Amino acid sequence: MKKTQIPIEIVELEGDSYHLFVQCRFNDSVDGALIIDTGASKTIFDSQILEPISELLEEQQPIYSAGVSAQTIDTKWTNIPSFQIGELILDDYISILVDLTEINRLYSDFTDKHICGLLGSDFLLQHSASIDFAKRILILEFSENENEKNLSPTEIQALLDSENDESPKIPENIENIFQTPKNFNVKIHQLSEQIENPDDSETPEVNENVETEKNIAISVTEKQFLKVTNICKELFIKKMHDYGISWYVLRPTSVTDQISIKIQRIRTLETTETQFIDDNIYSEYIGTLNYAIIGLIQLEKNFFTSIFDFSISENEILEFYEKYILEAKNLMLKKNHDYGEAWRSMRISSYTDLILMKLLRIKQIEDLNGKTIISEGIAANYFDIINYSVFALIRLTDLSSFEPNLSSKNPKQTE
Repeated sequence: MKKTQIPIEIVELEGDSYHLFVQCRFNDSVDGALIIDTGASKTIFDSQILEPISELLEEQQPIYSAGVSAQTIDTKWTNIPSFQIGELILDDYISILVDLTEINRLYSDFTDKHICGLLGSDFLLQHSASIDFAKRILILEFSENENEKNLSPTEIQALLDSENDESPKIPENIENIFQTPKNFNVKIHQLSEQIENPDDSETPEVNENVETEKNIAISVTEKQFLKVTNICKELFIKKMHDYGISWYVLRPTSVTDQISIKIQRIRTLETTETQFIDDNIYSEYIGTLNYAIIGLIQLEKNFFTSIFDFSISENEILEFYEKYILEAKNLMLKKNHDYGEAWRSMRISSYTDLILMKLLRIKQIEDLNGKTIISEGIAANYFDIINYSVFALIRLTDLSSFEPNLSSKNPKQTE
């Protein structure tokens, strides 16, 4: 059996409720976001997205199920040519389509993501799914011949004809998907226990309060970290759309110099009252963080060596981005534990100086061709630059509404 790890993004809803998102891809061209929903018996997809790019089963009898606002929901069986989540690729994947327009309308209050479906218990159990909340990853198992497990359209139709129950069970309370059940975490825990101990007939008792604190509760700092880095990622994605992955030609030394330009500009803005270019410190810190991630990608993959033969998808770049953000967050939480959030008492200008110091260290290591005697190396300094940038962005943000204070050009006001 093979395993694939898919980064999870946690979206906070009202009242300290959370939903878990993973990215997927259809037909090697259409990307989308799925909600991990252990309470849904079936995996379903949005008909608005999938119907134009999939093949509805022939001679399909209508399927209806109770749903939003007590109205019937028109559901259809379809054959998706290719469904990919992480490294798991399923060809001719048979699934159910439902119109999720209403869900996406309600979700628009909390996220700009378009929900393309719910990843239900059928899929999670089939692939022995487990969720690592600490690392924010979904782990799926699959065999080399995974596609052989998929039923053909004919087999699905035969199954439909043989069932006394006229329809697959779409969650009846689908309109309440935005309300996280109180026992949501317990369901996740029990699912993991059943996967790890398939022969056990009984599920161990779970202390709901303890498990909720362990798996769902997120510290204030971690919430702020996730929100700030999501802002950075959104800008990264938009620039990647406009410019492509043009930065891949930058050698690590060039990335270092680019960060140096950003941080020197911040330092200049901190010490002068007049500026001629209408940029601000907040946006420069975002650029600093994103270039630090680019630096980490170049250190690992050496894309700059393939100037005339370069091929990688934007989706793969985003996987690298999320991987390094996750590693930076885990490092931050460990240091936060040891130092007691001492960073909150620092002046914002100190983050600027510390990043500049890290850059000087990186340049020295680069001049030594990476040969050091005792220091941690270039990557460790990049991670520190990411976290110092996050601290500065949090401090520069109005925490009551968590909207960037983009008009602030002099951080002395916030110190």
